[in-house]
Amino acid sequence: MAAKIPLKQMKIVPSLSLQDGIQATRMALLRCWFDAEKCEELIECLKQYEREYDEDNKVFRNKPKHNFASHGADSMRMLAIAWSEEVKTVEKDKAIKGLAVGSANTMTMNDMWKEVKPQRPTRY
Repeated sequence: MAAKIPLKQMKIVPSLSLQDGIQATRMALLRCWFDAEKCEELIECLKQYEREYDEDNKVFRNKPKHNFASHGADSMRMLAIAWSEEVKTVEKDKAIKGLAVGSANTMTMNDMWKEVKPQRPTRY
């Protein structure tokens, strides 16, 4: 895999607790779209990922069950940790484009604010 990905695109993720990684995955899943055919195996791993059950004490353990699903779910966890670490900063007064429907839009937020005439509040 490393031979196919340029080194500058690879990222070493921080060492977080398992539970923090699972929470990062939950948050990342809210922003994900999966191709049902290409990601069929990963989707199944995520569906089957579960914690071990302790029959003696009748409680779930803190660690996940190690089975076929754990490797796929762990890869998603590493992606989520790396993804959550990326913070996009917006430079001051940098134009944000593409606010309206259509690809020909070049209007910035500043342009839009200039066009809006201030309204005085209605007094009753």
